[in-house]
Amino acid sequence: MARKHEYFTDLYTDALIGFAAFTHLPASVVRTASGYAIRADAGFGRILLATNHEDGLADIRSELDVWTVQVLQNSPAGPQPLTEETDRDLVAAYGRAVERLELEGSWSPVEVTLDRPVSVVEGAA
Repeated sequence: MARKHEYFTDLYTDALIGFAAFTHLPASVVRTASGYAIRADAGFGRILLATNHEDGLADIRSELDVWTVQVLQNSPAGPQPLTEETDRDLVAAYGRAVERLELEGSWSPVEVTLDRPVSVVEGAA
């Protein structure tokens, strides 16, 4: 039986919430060519994809899951891989991927001050 988007969203709710909280980006389950993945858009045409199986997200969760986080850059030819890291912990894999890009000078951390309101930009949608 083919699994549906709602199945993976329910199965990976904790991973979605943790990934969104750590990255400070909205995360969702998306359909890919081979299955499903957790996706967050990092801005500047960058896409974060998290999977725990060769075809995307595994149909059944396991304590032995190994997470892979890919950072992709949108281009006219389609998304191009910038880096990929794996770990048993999703957040650790993401952290190492970003750290690698920071060391290469390809990623600049965004500084956010959470103790003040975000200003509204006139005319922004």
